Amino acid sequence: MTQTAQWIKRVVVSVLAGMGLCFFFGAASTAGYAQQTQEAIAQKVLRFHVVANSNSSYDQQVKRQVRDALLLQLKAIEKECSGKEEMIRQVEQETGLLQQTALEVLQKTAVSYGASIDVGVQDFPLKTYGNVTLPAGPYDAVTVKLGKAEGENFWCVLYPPLCRTEEGQEVLSEEELAHLLSQGEYSMITDKSGPAVFRLKIVDWWQEQWAGR
Repeated sequence: MTQTAQWIKRVVVSVLAGMGLCFFFGAASTAGYAQQTQEAIAQKVLRFHVVANSNSSYDQQVKRQVRDALLLQLKAIEKECSGKEEMIRQVEQETGLLQQTALEVLQKTAVSYGASIDVGVQDFPLKTYGNVTLPAGPYDAVTVKLGKAEGENFWCVLYPPLCRTEEGQEVLSEEELAHLLSQGEYSMITDKSGPAVFRLKIVDWWQEQWAGR
């Protein structure tokens, strides 16, 4: 190998190494900010999670019926609460009634499986609702599992009541979010084609790669 070729090789290796370091430290910095954003949001919201028994069309229909019946009760509870912590306490007190409602729906649909309802911290993946992307991480949540809980999920934000349905898809009220979050937090999770949300997705991918090692 000539001296010129060796020099070019060293330059290329140096450039690639520099790019790798920039990516590593950039990802680490973004991951830190993404975690701070997730933690700040998690302190302010209570999420709702319904897991279907399976992905069969009938089980998915049952999931939606249970979801709708429970949301009616949960929205009534929310109107009586002045904050997230009070909402959690009220839901914990009403868990028995909520489970009874779920079981009544299941009985009417003639399925052979039951339902469980839990209020606690749950790990959520990166989730996009319309133009809003909530970072992956632990959140307080009301979780409903139907039967084997092996089907597609329904995800929403229960408190504050940010969810609405548009064209069959769950979306979050951006106006309400703007009041709930700081400007930096709001910018980090809105506009799914924007650079901030792109960085969240890069962080999510990066964390998945390391988790698989």
